[in-house]
Amino acid sequence: LSLNIAPERFKPLCFNSMVWGMREQEPKTNGTCDVNIVLTVQLADEEASTIVLDPKEYTDSKWVAPEEILEQAYHPALQCSVRSLLSAAKLSEMQQAVARGAAAEEVAALAKQLVTLTQTEPALGESSYRVKNDALGYDGTVTVAKY
Repeated sequence: LSLNIAPERFKPLCFNSMVWGMREQEPKTNGTCDVNIVLTVQLADEEASTIVLDPKEYTDSKWVAPEEILEQAYHPALQCSVRSLLSAAKLSEMQQAVARGAAAEEVAALAKQLVTLTQTEPALGESSYRVKNDALGYDGTVTVAKY
């Protein structure tokens, strides 16, 4: 990203595991298993405006709202991370409400919203999302499983 961010600004969010049928490294047909540890950091506007993506790794990019990621065809692992991000934000909002002495009704409403966010899980089985890479000749399905 070409940003210099102090390590203490990063906050742990969630993790997931992915198994791929093929990989870029030799032997390409043997696949790989990856563990993703997802961290979050709040960027200032001036930091976000200076992001530079490696053109060898990214052909396109855009900013999208978290809700768009949940509602449209994005990888289930990314959707899981977004649900975790929204849940963490809702928990923080609820904690702030309690700290300022909010009415029980307000805290209860926030708690219900948090529970709704945390109860939403990706559908198990084959996802409608496909992983495609024309340059590598890869077009694969995504299967979501609980472990």
